[in-house]
Amino acid sequence: YLPFGSSCTGLTTVNVGANVKVLPDYLFAYCRNLANVNLPNTLKYIGKYTLSNTSINTITIPNSVNRISDAAFWRCYNLTNVTLPNTLSEIGSDAFKDDTNLVSINIPTSLTHIRKNLFRRCYNLPSIDLSHVIKVDSTAFNACRSITSLTIPSNITDIAYGAFALCTGLTEITFESRIPPTIGDSAFINVPSSIPVYIPCGTLALYAARLPYLSNFVENTFTFSAVSEDDNKGTVQVLNEPTCTNPNAVLNAVPASGYRFDHWSTGSTQNPYSLTVT
Repeated sequence: YLPFGSSCTGLTTVNVGANVKVLPDYLFAYCRNLANVNLPNTLKYIGKYTLSNTSINTITIPNSVNRISDAAFWRCYNLTNVTLPNTLSEIGSDAFKDDTNLVSINIPTSLTHIRKNLFRRCYNLPSIDLSHVIKVDSTAFNACRSITSLTIPSNITDIAYGAFALCTGLTEITFESRIPPTIGDSAFINVPSSIPVYIPCGTLALYAARLPYLSNFVENTFTFSAVSEDDNKGTVQVLNEPTCTNPNAVLNAVPASGYRFDHWSTGSTQNPYSLTVT
């Protein structure tokens, strides 16, 4: 069943009425010359394939919308800019799949699950912000070859099969969690294997086991220092510098003439003082 309006190739502009709450499935699908769509602030839901295969260039989704269904903007080859509201709780699978000229879209803070094929073959999408995402489904960013830098924050716990496969433009990847997320087979397959993969200090074995097809792991180093509150009364020596493989530090307090060592800021009176840097 295709609702009235679907495949209307002569349709170029649509102004959706002020009281409309739902755009049903397939409503404007294959209206290939539809380039301008204005949506009301009463709209709650955009259905499956509703605006797929249209010629829209930019779209702003009103703050009232809480769900965009599967393939709603699939194969919108002219679509370049999308603005999404922070009211969105779900964007369905394939919603922006094959939008090959998409260059700008925000991932709302309310959206924590990136569905299957959501941005697959969005060849010109240059960057993504995953700072609020928990799960990335299979082939979600497959072949997004214009993404150059990718940060996987510590809140992401699951990256599914092929999620970032064929992202051939990547020049670096950063993982922020000390515990690697669950990473499906081929999640990063055909990403250039020589690019640096930045990981937290001391996690090399964990990440190398999860990502066997990437080889250039770089453990993020840290600097360590300990200082006296007043150098006129005494100084601190670092006898043992902690490293990624050995997190133990040893400090020595050296009182100035006329003073004696009393305690460290932790309350410890041990001198030299040993601690583990976490």
